[in-house]
Amino acid sequence: MVCWVAVAGLGCLCVGAAIASPTAPTGTWKGRIVQREPTYAKPSVTLTVTAHGLVSRFEGLTGAAHDSPTATSTCSVPYKLVGSQAGWFYYEQSGPSQMATPTSAVEGAPCGATGKRKPGWSGYLLRLHPPQAGKLAVQVTTWDQPPNTLAETISMLKQPLSLWRAYLAR
Repeated sequence: MVCWVAVAGLGCLCVGAAIASPTAPTGTWKGRIVQREPTYAKPSVTLTVTAHGLVSRFEGLTGAAHDSPTATSTCSVPYKLVGSQAGWFYYEQSGPSQMATPTSAVEGAPCGATGKRKPGWSGYLLRLHPPQAGKLAVQVTTWDQPPNTLAETISMLKQPLSLWRAYLAR
């Protein structure tokens, strides 16, 4: 910020340059999950990103023994924005996962956690990076003990355990 002081104490004129803070890549993004371990189940994912959070929606095979081998299902998970750092936006599950039916989850999708911040409950953390070459990078992991700070969230998402990845396009 630059201030000029007028002669004879007549006042002060301040001119400041706005510092641009990064904004999440809002809109709807679609793609498929890249599995850590090779699997036949490759669920599709749709992220609907807003300025304060997002909803992930998964669709794919159920993989349940009681279902037909071609049976599909859907589920979704709400997230809230917890912060940004180094170009990444960090989110924490903000409510329970919603399944199309209580007995049919989506095989290979990060869906099904309650998101409760209580001992013994699990939830999901998600981070995304603004598009490069038209693709939005997304990573998801689980928590057993919920993070208390943005630094803990970042640390948990940098660990390679239980990560799901996707590269989404509009």
